[in-house]
Amino acid sequence: MIKRILTASVLIACLVGIFFLRTISDLFFDALLFVLIIGSIYELVKAFEKIGTKVNLVGLIVYVALYGIGYYFVGLKGIFFALVLAMIVILTCFTFSTKRNINDLLASLFVMVYPSLFLSFAFELNHNASGLLLILLVIVISVFTDTFAYFVGSIVKGKKLCPKISPKKTISGAIGGFIGGILGSILIYFCFEVWGVFGVQSLGFSNPILIYILIGAVGAVFDEVGDLVSSQIKRKTGIKDFGNIFPGHGGILDRIDGMSFVLAGVGILYELLVVAL
Repeated sequence: MIKRILTASVLIACLVGIFFLRTISDLFFDALLFVLIIGSIYELVKAFEKIGTKVNLVGLIVYVALYGIGYYFVGLKGIFFALVLAMIVILTCFTFSTKRNINDLLASLFVMVYPSLFLSFAFELNHNASGLLLILLVIVISVFTDTFAYFVGSIVKGKKLCPKISPKKTISGAIGGFIGGILGSILIYFCFEVWGVFGVQSLGFSNPILIYILIGAVGAVFDEVGDLVSSQIKRKTGIKDFGNIFPGHGGILDRIDGMSFVLAGVGILYELLVVAL
């Protein structure tokens, strides 16, 4: 427990530092995202190796190289171009190789989508006029969902949610996490929309409290689904954690599994709300 707390404290300090540097340039946060993407891809490749599945490294190198360059020059379109070109490389290698099987192909394509494509929403949010607020929303919703799910599940216990995927998760914990995500979003609402902390630009919606509740609810659901997806991948590949870079917390993907889903969910919802409202 002490190790987990110390690691969490260091992670929070680093995150605060990145947010401070972000006030100087958005590129600092972009750099952090790119490191997380590379790290998560590496961890997934190692996980698949545990079950004898070989990911196409040539295609991944093309993907990672073009991902950063493409986004820097043309934004999200650049990430899409990187994905398509890397897929062409992987499919071509699969077609003309006698050593690759269909599992290798599917794993190679999967690694490019999860979680790197989900994390691409963070780039877009980061460069939005309300980028800081949106990123804080994602982080707080994810943290509150996980925290409330853990404590409510531990105290109330009760029927298991998905015992074959994650034996420790309970229905009560899932409900607690859902409520926690909404409360986290409401907390951000009061801090930045009502009290105007740090003068951060608001989201600019009418009836903002309802918008925040909706974002919190959607984010909480996505976070819990993302956590279950991660647990299922680890179960199918026979590993406990994706890595050990964070003592007591596992690897990069163990820390951002649910958050990557929240990014995608909140990113899509925000764009829909902007269009609709």
